[in-house]
Amino acid sequence: MNHKQYFIKDKMIIDRFIRYENFEEDILELKRSVSNLKGLYDTFRNIKAKSGIRSNASYDLETIYCNHPELKNKIRSLHNFEITNFGYPAL
Repeated sequence: MNHKQYFIKDKMIIDRFIRYENFEEDILELKRSVSNLKGLYDTFRNIKAKSGIRSNASYDLETIYCNHPELKNKIRSLHNFEITNFGYPAL
């Protein structure tokens, strides 16, 4: 799904990925490498983009996959790039 945002005519157009689960670390690394981004993390640190969206109980992957086994292959197919390149565990 996100693949179309990373590539144009099969060429990767992204220099750096900032992942939600590594948000602080990735933003601070970007800030270190691009000097005119001073204060970038301070701008974002209080944003709660996914706060209150769902409870932890609704995110139990084992239960979700058990109840919907077809999802594993669908997710694997749609997000193969991310699973492979970002070191996410295989489903």
